[in-house]
Amino acid sequence: MGSRVLAQLLDRGEKVRVISHNPDKLSKHALEQCEVIAGSLDNVDDLKRGFQGAKSVF
Repeated sequence: MGSRVLAQLLDRGEKVRVISHNPDKLSKHALEQCEVIAGSLDNVDDLKRGFQGAKSVF
């Protein structure tokens, strides 16, 4: 589901930041068009870094 939402956001020209435990597994499309934060959803500091300045979070 997340990859479909990501694709729709990118197709609309939205600026997207992704927090990924393993950025190597992201699609080439995502790596080229997203700001990628290597981190864990279990790490508060990673989340703060990823959410900083965000208008919305999914």
